[in-house]
Amino acid sequence: MQRSIWSRLLFTKTCTFHRDIDKFVLRKAAFSAYSTFSIMEGTIESPPKAGQILTHDGIEYNTIKEGRAYILVPPGARATTDPKAKEDPGDAQKVFYNPIQQFNRDLSVLAIRAFSEDFESRRTQRSKVGRKERLQQGKQKQKDKREKAAAALNQDALPPVDGHNPDGAQRKGQVNPRKRKSEDDAQDVATEKRQRLDESHTTNGATGFPEQSEVEPSHTEPAPTANGTAIEPAAASALPTGQRPDDKLRPHMRILDALSATGLRALRYASELPIPTQIVANDLLPKATAAIKLNAMHNKLTHAIKPVTSNAQAHMYSAAFGYSEHAYGKYDVIDLDPYGSAVSFLDSALLALQSPGLLCVTCTDAGVFNSLGYLEKTYALYGGIPIKGFHAHEGGLRLILHAIATAAAKHGLTIEPLLSLSIDFYARVFVRVRHAPVEVKHLASKTMLVHSCDHGCGSWSTQFIGRAKKVDGRRGAEFWKFQQSQTTADKLCEHCGSKTHLAGPMWGGPLHNPYFIERILGYLPDLDLNVYQTTERIEGMLNTALEELDVIPGLDNSSLSKPSIPSTNGKAQPSKTQPAPAPTDPPSPSLLTGDEPPSAPPKPSSPPGHLPSLPPHLPDPHPFYFQPSALSSVLKCSAPPEAAICGALRKMGYVATRTHAKPGMIKTQAPWDVVWDVMRGWVEQRAPVKEGSLKEGGVGWRVMNPGLWKGGGGEGWKEGREVGGEGERREVGEGEGKEAGAKEGKREGKIERKREVVFDEVLGKDKQVKKLTRYQQNPRANWGPMSRAKG
Repeated sequence: MQRSIWSRLLFTKTCTFHRDIDKFVLRKAAFSAYSTFSIMEGTIESPPKAGQILTHDGIEYNTIKEGRAYILVPPGARATTDPKAKEDPGDAQKVFYNPIQQFNRDLSVLAIRAFSEDFESRRTQRSKVGRKERLQQGKQKQKDKREKAAAALNQDALPPVDGHNPDGAQRKGQVNPRKRKSEDDAQDVATEKRQRLDESHTTNGATGFPEQSEVEPSHTEPAPTANGTAIEPAAASALPTGQRPDDKLRPHMRILDALSATGLRALRYASELPIPTQIVANDLLPKATAAIKLNAMHNKLTHAIKPVTSNAQAHMYSAAFGYSEHAYGKYDVIDLDPYGSAVSFLDSALLALQSPGLLCVTCTDAGVFNSLGYLEKTYALYGGIPIKGFHAHEGGLRLILHAIATAAAKHGLTIEPLLSLSIDFYARVFVRVRHAPVEVKHLASKTMLVHSCDHGCGSWSTQFIGRAKKVDGRRGAEFWKFQQSQTTADKLCEHCGSKTHLAGPMWGGPLHNPYFIERILGYLPDLDLNVYQTTERIEGMLNTALEELDVIPGLDNSSLSKPSIPSTNGKAQPSKTQPAPAPTDPPSPSLLTGDEPPSAPPKPSSPPGHLPSLPPHLPDPHPFYFQPSALSSVLKCSAPPEAAICGALRKMGYVATRTHAKPGMIKTQAPWDVVWDVMRGWVEQRAPVKEGSLKEGGVGWRVMNPGLWKGGGGEGWKEGREVGGEGERREVGEGEGKEAGAKEGKREGKIERKREVVFDEVLGKDKQVKKLTRYQQNPRANWGPMSRAKG
């Protein structure tokens, strides 16, 4: 009996141990594709399977699955970056594959899918418009034919004059040249109809590619069009620059993976996008192109992917300005994912895009655009100076968008950021590019400089370079008037008197399009979690990015679904002279531009599938975010909870949300006067400062005592500025001040605040419908950017 009990106990512990081992193995397999290798063997023609070992041309490959794509890598390829490991020259990384960036690739597939719906909708609309035009032209030709025939008959009936026919009359048996011309026109119409029917049957319906046996077009053959016909060089030169005859009505979307490496992105786009696609996978190294061909063969996608060995810039310039053996037209989507900065590829990529087109850009040089360590290189690459502080991540995104916007504006192109994210060690932006010279004029009014008090209290102020104002014309029509901007900031911080530093210029418009984000979020419930393994993080990050747009005045996205936070926050913007109103019910769902009269009718809805655009003149007057713990370090007090600060700001009527770039941050449209008032209220009500912690004249002391500043007490006064001197008015609260009346050596009591600060943590907490993974969890040891591929 006793032995039976011990045997059962031992059996139970053994089962528990095995279950733990199984859970550990499953977790490890989820984070590392290399742990799923098995001993299955096959050839390049075998059906692709994860963990399969293949032998091709005497070389052994392991098969890695990501999404619906399979790539072949050498058995010794590294998937981690160990800082303590010594690199062996013979063990150099020959294939670049970083499993940590699967989030990037999953998100890219969904973003291009959202854009493809807009592309397909516009293509359908163009085809309908083109069909109507062709019908009208056909009717007009038939009418002209009848009129010419009637005129010819009337001229045949005229009698001869002096033995000669009158002008235009023909004898019997002769052919009227006008009648012959009308008959030729009718034959041309019939020929065009037959050609259109032939083209519709020639095109491959699955991928939009012509039926060809070769993966790459020959160097001697003329470039093919989407319908399979060849274009002679002489005829190609006569066509519009960068367009093909069927470019507007082609049934597929053209994508360029400009820096393809193993071709993983191209494989995923070809196998996962629902719309027919024609993908060009380009790389500079012949070995990389050979790997792309091999992976396309193994995935049975040679009909959809064309590997090209070329310089990426040269290839895109060829697509923009002429026809070559590979680049015979512009692209609808261009994906730039280099090792480092992508700015050197921007000019050629923008020119090689259709209008509208989608530009996907990744920059991994975060040490350049996110810090002041190499500010000279940042300015040389991105055209601006980075910001110092916790909000540097958003500043880096705005520098990248500024580089894209300025490069596009030179060619009459305007950009609209659809989604801009700071992810792990890199930045990823999705930008819609359109040819709109009129909208380019708004670039100056959406470009800003930042005056940052980076070594003082940490506050900042923005300065837009230009102003755009809508005025009435003589006949009642409205038009935009563009003017210079006046200086809005002093060289010294208005809150602590420290010197401020200049950052920028950088992008000053919205970072995201709420309709684009909502469309991607709509895909997530129906996705296969085995294919898109980062779905939880995508949902959390995109919901957080969507909440960031709440602080932009004139942009009302309350109609969009937010599963994480119910729309209970007030949208009222406090006046500078009146107390902030209490939170009210959410406004009616509409997209406001700020120019509609109160009785303006609602804007018509876009056709199904169309992706609405934000107004081209809409700026973001409340960029960046702050960290409550950083502000508490200035005041030498304990850090307040995030819910307490959010609750106090929301109680005043302001919006307070998270930011996707960094956890523990707060993004709000409240001015810094209000934020510091809230922090002073925190010190007075919840966290008193220890006596002697704040040195008189220091930054924290000046923030806590804005009415007690006197000469000779800090950096600001070294510049010859007296603050709180005799007769000076100091703005406090909602724009109301009082005479400081403090002579040198005399102090007055604290200035009475006009705001009531209430730390309502219940209001500050976001009531989540479901738990979201908003920020990256540590997936495994030694994850991060890997070394560049060699060989």
